[in-house]
Amino acid sequence: MIIVFVTRKVPRDRLLEEDVVPDELDGVPVRVLAIGEVSAQEGNS
Repeated sequence: MIIVFVTRKVPRDRLLEEDVVPDELDGVPVRVLAIGEVSAQEGNS
């Protein structure tokens, strides 16, 4: 399974064709997960 992380999900009919994530890619299922805003955090290295 391929997981695509997005800030928020948008209805398919509101996207341009080139922005739509396919349900399957080369026979592998694709899932889209909305995770909100992502930001880098300071590490303890």
